[in-house]
Amino acid sequence: MRGDRPGPGDAARVGPHLGRGRRGRARRRAAGAPRSLRGGGSRTNPPSTRSSPIARPSGSSTACRPDGSPAPTVTTSRRTARSAESSAEGAPVVHPSVGPTDSIVDVPGLRVGQVEIGPMPSTPAGSTGVTAIVAPAGALGAVDVRGAAPGTRETDTLSVLTSGEQVHAILLVGRSVFGLAATDGATAELERRGIGLPVDCEDLHLTIPIVAAAVVFDFAHG
Repeated sequence: MRGDRPGPGDAARVGPHLGRGRRGRARRRAAGAPRSLRGGGSRTNPPSTRSSPIARPSGSSTACRPDGSPAPTVTTSRRTARSAESSAEGAPVVHPSVGPTDSIVDVPGLRVGQVEIGPMPSTPAGSTGVTAIVAPAGALGAVDVRGAAPGTRETDTLSVLTSGEQVHAILLVGRSVFGLAATDGATAELERRGIGLPVDCEDLHLTIPIVAAAVVFDFAHG
């Protein structure tokens, strides 16, 4: 007698598939298996929760093109929504006020100078020039040089890969690369006034100004 303990040959009959063929279907019906797993009838999908062929996420807006067809859906990301909520619930967002001149001269501690010249008798006055921004005590600077043909000087000293991040003056010079010579005069004047990095080299006590410059291609003005 086999008793109530299944033998090796019964493993296939008590497994998850309950056997195959006509006898297998009979066993599945006896085991109470769902209709969709008996091999007869058709499968039924759960009812769709979408009210339209294209479900729109919350926070989206829909517009129409001039021809009446729907425009692409623009969705506000959850991250943006969370940022807006955190800003509203947290500290108030501070917007800097506009200074008296609404220009860089409103920044405390900076001195700004500008000179406009006509480089040649045939060019009108003010067709080019130099703008100098001086931080007497020095300031932390950074640089982002872009474009296919940049004209710069000493901007590499402001890179995060170098040891010097301090800048004492920034020059914007006209006449493209020919205007970079103006940086020599600015560097000499700052050194004369004692503005720069103090450097001790044996018996020498030097003051080395860091002056970064960028050119402006203004030949079209004369």
